[in-house]
Amino acid sequence: MEELDEIISIESPDIDVRQIMDSIQEQLRKRAHLPPEMSWEELEEWGRKVEPPLYADPLHELCLAIEYARHHAPVSAEHPVSSGKPVIGPLVVLVKRALRKFMRLYLDQVFSPQSAFNRKMLEILENIREILVEERALNDYAAIDRLSYYESWGEDFGAVCDRLRELVDLFPEGVEITNLYAGRGEFLSVCGERGRAVLGVEEDAVLVSRAREMGLRVEHLAPREFLEKTPQGGMRAAFIYEFGERMHPRELRRDVELLGEKLGKGAELVILNHYPRSFLGCEAAYRDPTILRLVHPETMQFLLARAHFHEVEITPRGDEDTGRLREEMESVLAELEKARPGARGIADELLLPAFYLVEARR
Repeated sequence: MEELDEIISIESPDIDVRQIMDSIQEQLRKRAHLPPEMSWEELEEWGRKVEPPLYADPLHELCLAIEYARHHAPVSAEHPVSSGKPVIGPLVVLVKRALRKFMRLYLDQVFSPQSAFNRKMLEILENIREILVEERALNDYAAIDRLSYYESWGEDFGAVCDRLRELVDLFPEGVEITNLYAGRGEFLSVCGERGRAVLGVEEDAVLVSRAREMGLRVEHLAPREFLEKTPQGGMRAAFIYEFGERMHPRELRRDVELLGEKLGKGAELVILNHYPRSFLGCEAAYRDPTILRLVHPETMQFLLARAHFHEVEITPRGDEDTGRLREEMESVLAELEKARPGARGIADELLLPAFYLVEARR
């Protein structure tokens, strides 16, 4: 204690120790948000108090880790050159650039093995992710097996192809079409018949497997993840069948926003959905147990307008069977109108086309 007193004792009468200590106390009061006096170990622990993110789903954590790894996988000597020197700064920058130009030949060779290793590890991680996603989809007994439904009770593959065949002509020649939510690959099939370049994107592993067995080009990926990875303006044309009918409205809004970002200027977006005003459309839609909701055409128009699609055209679109049925019932409807004026309007509503077509341009 005597040694400590000697160390901190001040003999000079010109220094007011009390004033100094009061000033220190005042500064500490102003900095009350800072940690109290701690050892280095305690200070380090205090600095790490940011809670790490908790993942309810390990696969989600793996997907985010892969994106992080993809960003940091390339090892390069390329980095901004700068200097904080106010006067000789430009000269320092010039010297650094000259040195880097000579050193790059050696540094790239030094870093290339690490970059190759990182690329290989990233490829392995992506393969593991795809295997896990496929296994989870195949073993999720709570999910509805869409392929089994389609093959046992759903609409015939050829009938859907007939419905979509004319839509191929809505896209300009020579442009690759991206078919999001490709399903069994009906649109991919009709594009193949016409010799059109098309890429399907589908999340359901079973449907992807079946489409690939047919020789169709399909990427196994959630469409939203595909859109997020696509460069801005990187898509030139897109087609979606039954858009938004198997998802939450919040997800639909996000998908439309991404389409507005990823489709380039003048790009064509075509959507074919069930018409909620049509009795035939509702009956056809809700026969499918995977359909959650129908999207009203005015709702779709509003979402597309918000996503900066300047030209949005919506037209009811029926099958040949619907048109034939209307023709057959024309005389009956005329008699009904005579017997009960206004009744034909209700009947017309029931016989509205089962689908509506959306054509939108950026």
